[in-house]
Amino acid sequence: MTTTRQSNPDPRSHRLSLRELEVLRLIVEGRGRKEISKLLNISVRTLDTYRTNIMMKPVCKSTAELVHRTLRANLIET
Repeated sequence: MTTTRQSNPDPRSHRLSLRELEVLRLIVEGRGRKEISKLLNISVRTLDTYRTNIMMKPVCKSTAELVHRTLRANLIET
């Protein structure tokens, strides 16, 4: 009989990098995509990649849910 073992995801894969935290802080502050990309000196496309990666880590379905979870978990100072 074959059993299927599901591997536990590495908890470190759910941690945000310093850059991702910086992007997240600016999103929570309500800044727009163009403003954030200008502040961080990155392209809007790169910003979108960071945002996508951030949203995939805690499995968020929207920016509103991302902001809500961030504030609730006290991940950043407001």
